[in-house]
Amino acid sequence: MYFDEFAKRIIPVQHRIFYVVLAFGRFNLYALSVSYLLKRLFTTPVDQNKKPVTARQYREDVVLELVALGLFWGWYGFVLWSLPSWGWVLGYFLVSNMMTGLLHVQITISHFGMPAVTLNGEEFARMGLNSSMDVECPRWLDWFHGGLQFQVIHHLFPRIPRHRLRSIKPMVIKLAQDNGLVYHSHEFVKSNKIVLGVLKEVADQVGFLVEAAPSCLSEGH
Repeated sequence: MYFDEFAKRIIPVQHRIFYVVLAFGRFNLYALSVSYLLKRLFTTPVDQNKKPVTARQYREDVVLELVALGLFWGWYGFVLWSLPSWGWVLGYFLVSNMMTGLLHVQITISHFGMPAVTLNGEEFARMGLNSSMDVECPRWLDWFHGGLQFQVIHHLFPRIPRHRLRSIKPMVIKLAQDNGLVYHSHEFVKSNKIVLGVLKEVADQVGFLVEAAPSCLSEGH
C-alpha cells in the first residue's frame, strides 16, 4: 500500500488527534460537496441506477444543487456580516461548524472500531452485524443520538424510520442469538475506547513500518 508523506506523519498519531480532526469534519464536507458537483459537470450523465439521462436533466440537477449551495452561503455570510466584530465572526464561524464534530463522533464510533473486510459469500445479516456496532443509551437520551446509536439495526433494515429502530432491537438480538452471531452494542464511553484502541493499533503498525521498512510504504508493497 502506498503512503504519501502526509499519511506517514498523520497515521502514526491518528489516535491522538482523532477528536481534533473530527472537529474540522464539516469543512471537509463543504469541500466534498463542491468537488462532487464540479466532477459531475465533467462526467457522462447517469442516474443512480446507472441508466443514461438527458444532458439537460443532468445539467439542471447540478445547477439546482449549486444554487442551493449558493443560497446557503449567502444566508450564512449575511449572518456573519451582521455580527458586531471580527472576533465574533471568527468565534461564531468556528463554534457553529466545529460543534458538528459531535455528529462525526457519533457516526465514526459505530464503524471505525469494527472490521471493514467483506468475506466472499458472506451473508448480508452477518456482514451487517460484523461491520458496525450500536451505542447503548437510555430511551430518554435518544434525542441526543438521533437514531445514529442504532447503526447495526439501520444497516440491516435501512428503510425503517429512526423513531422505530429501538423497537426492532429485541428482534435483532434474537436474530443474532439464533444464528450464532454477535450483536455488538456498548455504552458511549466504551465505544470511544474501542475506536481509539483500533486507531492506535493501526497507528503503531504504520509507525513501525515508517521506522523499520519505509520502502514498503513508498513503493506500495
